[in-house]
Amino acid sequence: GFHRTICIFNYQDIWHLAKAPHLFANKVLFQKDRSAAYCMAQYLDVRNKMKQEKKEYSIVDENFYKQLQNVEFGNKKKLMK
Repeated sequence: GFHRTICIFNYQDIWHLAKAPHLFANKVLFQKDRSAAYCMAQYLDVRNKMKQEKKEYSIVDENFYKQLQNVEFGNKKKLMK
């Protein structure tokens, strides 16, 4: 749903948030939908435990972020200095 023209995630979006490569989701209204925040916390806890058990497992898809234009630009800018 929307609140003040901002997309608000709820429990129905959990599947999408869990599959998305993004590190953050903006916004989940805890006051209106505690189940969404609880489910995501549980999911992230499981992912973190998997990471601890398997060294090669990453909780964040680093390649996704490395390919973003603003990250590539920032890296090139550092090299120019």
